[in-house]
Amino acid sequence: MSAIAPMAASVDAAASERTDWIDAAKGMGIVLVVLGHAIGGLHDARLMADDDAWQTVFYVIYTFHMPLFFFLSGLFVEKRVRAQPARFAESLFTRIAWPYFLWCTFQLMVISLLGTLVNVPSSFDLWRCVELVWKPASQFWYLHALFVMHAASLLVVPRYGTKGLLVLALFVMALPALVPLGSLKEVCRYAVYYAFGVVCSSQVSRGAIFDRKDAVTGAVAALLCIACAMLAHDAGERYSSFAAVPAAVAGTVAFVMLARSPFAQTNGILLALGRASQAIFLLHVLCVAGTRIVMNKLLSMGDTNAILSVATTAGVVGPFLAHHLASRMKWSKLFGLG
Repeated sequence: MSAIAPMAASVDAAASERTDWIDAAKGMGIVLVVLGHAIGGLHDARLMADDDAWQTVFYVIYTFHMPLFFFLSGLFVEKRVRAQPARFAESLFTRIAWPYFLWCTFQLMVISLLGTLVNVPSSFDLWRCVELVWKPASQFWYLHALFVMHAASLLVVPRYGTKGLLVLALFVMALPALVPLGSLKEVCRYAVYYAFGVVCSSQVSRGAIFDRKDAVTGAVAALLCIACAMLAHDAGERYSSFAAVPAAVAGTVAFVMLARSPFAQTNGILLALGRASQAIFLLHVLCVAGTRIVMNKLLSMGDTNAILSVATTAGVVGPFLAHHLASRMKWSKLFGLG
């Protein structure tokens, strides 16, 4: 992480137009995304037992880290949809669809080339590129789902308002239990968190003061998240099940409160990571898996904790450096990293 600190102050000047607590929340959240995939990769590679303590950490993280990101993604949607609908529609392709197809295709090609070195070997052909329209791969399902949610907001919010979008999200939440929806099941599962973000957008204030009540709320929510997650875990429920929804809500509230604290809003590293979160999201699996392969299969290292720590660091720092380079060279739009 130390490689990030000297660059934290050199983030694009456009950052002054952003809301610091949201960047801080994204910064903390993206580290959890990387850590979660690093743990999952070690488990899938059979380097980590099912009852390893890290598997409990994995479960707790996965109950809320994606609900958090969908909530944050919805916060400025209403303002952008109402003020500049054409520009918002354009951004669906330049900031979501293009990075999705570019990096999803690249990652699939790398997986195909590495063969049995990866956890799940697979072949690659041009038809798989076509399938990406309705069949996302790996972590890229998030961008696929976000595109659908943004498109729905563009259609629904101007006509029926944010509450109309929330009603729609609550309705589609029940659809997976009724009809097979394929990749759209992720949209149905997470749309409600996104919609709450859209509804709460009018409450977002840059000058909001963090007080003792917020601190207590955050602490209680964090404890509730862990307690609810463990209850769902012990009951044998998946982290994406309805039983884990209380943990998802509590975890999201806890991170929002933590992100609004003076520590988070003035932490240069967290802010820099938040502003580079798209690049980290797009590239981290390549860095995490690559590090695990080198350490375990090429160097024959078997220390799980060592591999986990190095892989997680590589998954954060590597993409951050790529983001910084793309910004310096003005390649961010070309490579979808900004």
